[in-house]
Amino acid sequence: MKKMLIAVICLIVSNAYYNVSIGQVSPKSKTAKPAPAKKASTKATGSTAMKPITISMSVVPDVMQFDKKSFTVKAGQKVTIELENPDGMQHNLVLIKAGALDKVGMAADDMARDPKGAEKSYVPGLPEVLYATKLLNPQESATLQFTAPSQPGEYPYVCTFPGHWRIMRGVMKVVK
Repeated sequence: MKKMLIAVICLIVSNAYYNVSIGQVSPKSKTAKPAPAKKASTKATGSTAMKPITISMSVVPDVMQFDKKSFTVKAGQKVTIELENPDGMQHNLVLIKAGALDKVGMAADDMARDPKGAEKSYVPGLPEVLYATKLLNPQESATLQFTAPSQPGEYPYVCTFPGHWRIMRGVMKVVK
């Protein structure tokens, strides 16, 4: 009940301030499992295997933003995102399909009314969700490993804690 109240208060404050608008992970160096959604292709493009890429990312304390607004990977490349949460509140990272930001964000906001929303890390059970970490408590970190989609494009990543998605987001650019 306390978590629900905090989520609702955060949503209200977030909406008032910005009036414009799952895997299991243990703290420190564990691997997050992809969210139960359609998986991107796991085949590498071309005849030679690509070198895996690691993206280190952090939540900016007291700002509700990721420290990276974007990063670029190759289609079919193995990607590792190392996410740290030095902030005083919970955050996650959810990678979604291109063009699905509003749909996933609003579904995450709706989860604030779901008594089990926090248990689900506020990750909507939509096919537009590609991969996700669990909610990270302050001072926790997670590692999310996946294969980049085979289709080039811009894939948003957001924090789906209710209200956060409106400003706490970035873009993974997938190129050939």
